[in-house]
Amino acid sequence: MNRMVGALFGVLCMMLAMLEIRRGTVTKEKRKIYEGIVALCITTYAFYYLIR
Repeated sequence: MNRMVGALFGVLCMMLAMLEIRRGTVTKEKRKIYEGIVALCITTYAFYYLIR
């Protein structure tokens, strides 16, 4: 259950970041924030995967 939620959240974050980057509306500050969020999602997913 928790793994599903983590995976869905990670995919959602990545999709949002990709859309923003593709539209070209990302400033340098925003890009750092998005990269941080994506990295956080990936590490969260990896953590869930490891503890199952």
